[in-house]
Amino acid sequence: MYSNMLFRSLVKSAIVLLLLLAGIESGRAQNSAEPVASVPSASVVDNSDLYSRRVSFGAVADANLNEHFTAFKYLPGVPSCSPEFTHGSGFGGAFGIAANIPLSGNFSFGVRGVYSINSATLKASEATAISVGGVGTPATIDHSIAATLGLINLEPTINYTLFGQLHCFAGVGVGYLLQKQFAQKEVLSQPTDFGAFENGSRTRNVVQGTLPDAASILGSIVGGITYELPLNASGTLHALPELGWSQFVTPLVKGLPWNMAALSAGVSIMYTLPVEPPPPVIKPVAPPPPPPAAKIPALLASVTASGVDPDGTEHSTATLKVEEIYETHTAPIVPYVFFEDADSALPTRYVQLSQGERASFKTSDLYHSDRLSLYHQILNIIGSRLVADPNAEITLIGCNSNVGAELNAKNLSKARAKTVAGYLETVWNIPADRIHIQSRDLPQSFSPRNDTDGIAENRRVEIASDDPGMLAPLTLADTIRDATPPIIRFHPTTTAEAGVRNWKLTASQDNHDLRAFEGNGTVPKTVEWDLDHDQTNIPRAPGRLDYSLNVTD
Repeated sequence: MYSNMLFRSLVKSAIVLLLLLAGIESGRAQNSAEPVASVPSASVVDNSDLYSRRVSFGAVADANLNEHFTAFKYLPGVPSCSPEFTHGSGFGGAFGIAANIPLSGNFSFGVRGVYSINSATLKASEATAISVGGVGTPATIDHSIAATLGLINLEPTINYTLFGQLHCFAGVGVGYLLQKQFAQKEVLSQPTDFGAFENGSRTRNVVQGTLPDAASILGSIVGGITYELPLNASGTLHALPELGWSQFVTPLVKGLPWNMAALSAGVSIMYTLPVEPPPPVIKPVAPPPPPPAAKIPALLASVTASGVDPDGTEHSTATLKVEEIYETHTAPIVPYVFFEDADSALPTRYVQLSQGERASFKTSDLYHSDRLSLYHQILNIIGSRLVADPNAEITLIGCNSNVGAELNAKNLSKARAKTVAGYLETVWNIPADRIHIQSRDLPQSFSPRNDTDGIAENRRVEIASDDPGMLAPLTLADTIRDATPPIIRFHPTTTAEAGVRNWKLTASQDNHDLRAFEGNGTVPKTVEWDLDHDQTNIPRAPGRLDYSLNVTD
């Protein structure tokens, strides 16, 4: 019986679809018999088939007539006296989004994502007899299960254009049962004015809650027809009335023959991506005749070079001889840092580096420094030596002049030593356990206290170390290059009818630029390269020295 009901349901839906197709085809046949005034095709852009050629997307809303086909007496674990539930019906709806993607020919691919309400009430009537005053009386008991069902459904379909704007579709659906409540009861409906169940009421077995053993995923077969109605002249907006049928093939409750079907009627509002209009045809215009060739101003440039001796004698050829002289000298280290009166701040005369500058500090760069400048680098020299020898340690002995504001000021002496230690620790990253701090009033070997210079010399921090390398004299080396002739004189010659905008004279060796001279406006008659005062750019390898002049008018 259950399978017969399913079969009858499918046959009924097929008849409905065929009747709708026949009605639409009849209407089209009548319309085609009426004369239609012709319109020049050139004046109107035909977008009547835009929906079948372009991707469309939109929203869908349906009203459902739900049919449930069953063959069971009770739900799992729920008491019931029903003879058997065989069917049920109810109303619902669906809403969601849809898309249509044209394929080849009359085919397209459609997909929907909808939330549908497939609620229905199962009913069964039971004819029985009850005892009233010891007399058997006919009675009717109405059994019902009201199922409230809501599911999220994904429906991919294949669509086919039957003719004109009429389309049919078929596909499958996969749904997730999101809402699955039920309410069951049995009501004594006859006789209407007397009688009761054993509980003294005319209602019994009232149960409600979540449908037991309900399936989570439901599969279905879907199909239907739609008719395409344009809503605007551009063909980008359509309303598609539709009639559809959904037959669920997965039982609603595991182990029970309970299937659902739905006859739906509704409409989709679809937006179709527009077609880009073809670019306008622009009639080519013959180019104007070329203007007469303009006279190009003359621009000529050349340059020669000569050597100039120290006495000013100029030689027509410049053969350069470079001698390298290696020089070294030593400078003693003064291991004292002097402070101002009653002050522990590091005086600004001492060169204080930042963290970034410390990384580029090299004692070899101090070659051209005088003795006083070398002394002002004392903290950086000591810091670099501590970094080079990680096992070396130093002792900082803070002292004061022990007169005036510094009388018995050992705390000031200690603060001065900590100032020096702080610089080494912060800038040079020297660990604190490698720097030992002592403090006293007068230095062990103090200067006379009865004159200003002696008092100033006693305001100091002494640097001591057991490692002789920490306070060893500073040895510096440099290479001096002597060029003969000491001057190269260039003689530029230019002819620029439009005037000179800028110029550049470059001396190079092996494609590496050594020296460049440049300027704006008129090129000077001579340009001199003083090699004695340009030690950095003197050629360092044998070979040819090239030079060139570039002029822009």
